[in-house]
Amino acid sequence: MKYSKLILAGLLVATVGTGCKKSMDDLFANPETFTNTKIEYLLPTAIEAVVRQEYVQAYNNSFRQLGPMMQLNASTVDPISGNVYNITSDRAEWSAYYLTRMLNVIGIQNYYNYKIDKSQQEEYKVYYHLSKVLGAYSTAQATDLFDDMPYTQGFDAQNSLYGQPVNYYPKYDDQKSIYYSILDDLKTAAEFLGTATLQPALYESHKSLAVQDILYKGDLARWQKMANSLRLRYAMRISAVDPARAKQELDDLVGGNKPLITTNADNGALLQGGQAFTSAGGTLVRAFYEAINYQYAPKFIVDQMTQSGDPRLQVFYRGSSDTTAIVGLPATFADRTFAITKAAVLDTVTFVRNTNLPTGVTINAADVYFLLAEARQQNLITTGDAKTYYENGVKASIEWYYSIYLNSPVAKKPGVTAQPNATVINTLLASSSYTFDPNKAMEQIALQKYLNTGFMEMGETYAEFRRLDLPKLPADIYEGQQRNSTYPVRYWYPTAEAANNSENFSKVAAKNNATTRVWWDVK
Repeated sequence: MKYSKLILAGLLVATVGTGCKKSMDDLFANPETFTNTKIEYLLPTAIEAVVRQEYVQAYNNSFRQLGPMMQLNASTVDPISGNVYNITSDRAEWSAYYLTRMLNVIGIQNYYNYKIDKSQQEEYKVYYHLSKVLGAYSTAQATDLFDDMPYTQGFDAQNSLYGQPVNYYPKYDDQKSIYYSILDDLKTAAEFLGTATLQPALYESHKSLAVQDILYKGDLARWQKMANSLRLRYAMRISAVDPARAKQELDDLVGGNKPLITTNADNGALLQGGQAFTSAGGTLVRAFYEAINYQYAPKFIVDQMTQSGDPRLQVFYRGSSDTTAIVGLPATFADRTFAITKAAVLDTVTFVRNTNLPTGVTINAADVYFLLAEARQQNLITTGDAKTYYENGVKASIEWYYSIYLNSPVAKKPGVTAQPNATVINTLLASSSYTFDPNKAMEQIALQKYLNTGFMEMGETYAEFRRLDLPKLPADIYEGQQRNSTYPVRYWYPTAEAANNSENFSKVAAKNNATTRVWWDVK
C-alpha cells in the first residue's frame, strides 16, 4: 500500500538535542542518521503535527472550500470556477493523517512497546498516555472526513523498525470500532493522568517534560481535562447512532464529575507566537493573510451578530476602506447590490496579521459548555441546566476571542481595548436573539457552536454542521438554481487506494463518494 510504504520511508525521529530551544523545523531530523532516540524527543513534533493547522491545508481546505461552503467566509471568486459544493478528492487529508500527524504519535507508542524494557516503561508511561490523547484526537479528525479507514493495521509499515511483522495492505476498520477505540483510549489516558505524579528527581524525562510538552508545559491535570473533554465531544458525536454507548460515556464523565475544560486557561490551544504571515510562515495566520479573495465577512454571520448585539462582531471583522460599518457579503452573487469595497473583511488584529494567533486548537471551554447544553437538552445527562451551560458557553466564547484579539501585537481598534463588561454580556443573554429559548434550544446551541469553532476548529465545525444539519444557511442561488440544497458529507479516498490496496479497498469502494454519510451522521 502506497501510503504505508511512505510511512516507513519517511519515519521522522526527533533530534537528540535538548528541549525545544531550536525552531520546530530543527526537530525534523534525517531518519537515516539515527538508529536510536528517546521518547521525550518525539513528543514536541507529535504535538506540533497533530494540533497545528498547517498552512497549505488551512488555505486550501478551510478558506477555499469548507469556509465558503458553510458561509464562514464570503468570496469574490466566480461560483463555478470556485465550486465549493463539490468535493472530488481526499484534498491531501489522507496522507496528512498517515504521514505527518500520526507519525511521531505512533513512533512514541512503538518505541514504548518494543524498544524499551519494563523498568523504562514505568518512566515513560506519561509520554505513552499523552500520545494516546493526541492519537485519539487526530484519528477522530480523520475518520470524521473518511468514515472507515485502516486503523488497527494502518501503521504496520513502521514495524520493521521494531522487529515486528510488517503489513503493507491493512484492512479498513469500520468507523464504529474506530470510535470505540478513541473513547477507550481517552478514558484510559485520563484515568492515568489523573493519578500520575511526575518524578523529576528520579527521571530526567520527567524533568524535561515541561520543555518537551509544548501544549501544556507538563501540566498533567490540564491534559486530563483535555482527554475528558474530547471524550465528551466524541460521545456526543455518536449520540444519535449509538445512544447506549454515548450515554455510558456521559454517565461516567458527567455523572462521575470528571474534570473538564471549563475555563479558557485550560483550552487545548497551541500558543507558539512569532508566526510569519508572509511566505515564510507555515501556519494558520499566513492562510488568513493570503486568502485575499476569501476574506470577506459573510452576511449570515454578520446578520446574526448584529441582530443580537454580539460583541464578537467587532473582533471578527473590520469595516472596509470605504466605510467603518460592518456589512456582510451575501452568499448569492445576484444579491450583492452594493460595491464590493463596502463589504467588511476578517479583522486584522484578531486574525490576518496576528502573529500570536494560536496555531491550532483541539477543544476549548465554550465547546465543552455547548456539548453539555446539548446533552442536557436531549436528556442524555441529568446534571446541570441546559440554559446555564449554554450561557456559560457564550460567555467563554466571547472571552476567548477577545483574549486572542487583545493578545495580538497589532494596534487595537479605538474603543475595543478590553473584554466586554458584565452589563454587555448580561444584556446579550437576557434580551436578544441569543436569549435561551427551550423551544428552539438546539438551533441556538448549534449556532453558537458554529460561531465558536469557526475557522479555529474547522474540522469540528464541519463535523457538527453535518451531524446537526444546523445552522440552516441562506440559499446560495446561481442562474436560478440553488447550489447549496445539499452539501458534501465526506471526503473521497485517495485514488491510489484502489490500485495499491485493492482487496481491502473493494470492501469500502461503494462509500467512495461525497454523498454517503459517515457512520455517525444519521438523520
